[in-house]
Order: sequence, then structure tokens, then C-alpha cells
Amino acid sequence: MTLWQGKPRPVVATASGLKPGDFPIGSVESRAAMRAILDRGGDMDGSFRIVSEVIGKELDLEQSTCRRYWSGDRLIEAVCLTGSSNDLTEQQLDAFVKRFPITGTST
Repeated sequence: MTLWQGKPRPVVATASGLKPGDFPIGSVESRAAMRAILDRGGDMDGSFRIVSEVIGKELDLEQSTCRRYWSGDRLIEAVCLTGSSNDLTEQQLDAFVKRFPITGTST
């Protein structure tokens, strides 16, 4: 059973070559690019990063967390920011994520 079974598939508003990292974190364009990747079966250089944030709160990286693990041959990164990522560059986010160890495989 798929998520879309019995429902029309959404219209993707991005070109197939675009990636979420090509746009500001959390932007409409970034989310649309991720939807396009998921519609293609998640084919994205072997990794998958999910970033959640608290909108309207100042970012505190000391309280933010990240969990990194392997799922098959794909690296999954689940990032939970305790504040808004508006002023966080992609490079700063990458550096933050790399501080956390890869803990093994998912169950």
C-alpha cells in the first residue's frame, strides 16, 4: 500500500535536477525540491536529511539535536533545531550535523 493509493498524485513544481540544498533551508523552493525527490523514489546521492525547526524562536544550537544512522545504503539525518534556521547557512548546518556520530543502522 502506498501513501498515494486512491488519491491523485500532487503536481511537482520543480525540475527533476533541483535539490533542496540549492535553496534556503525551509523555503518553499527547498520543500518543493524535496517533494520532487520523494516522488522520484528518494534518489538523492545516497543520503536523506530531515530538518525541523521552531519558527519564531531564536536558534540555539546548544539545545538542538541530530540523529544520524544508516538505513540500508542510505544515510538518514534527522535534525531538530530549537529555533528558526533563517540565519543558518547550508555550510553551518552541515558543520552542525557532522558533530554528531553515525550511530548504526535503523531497526
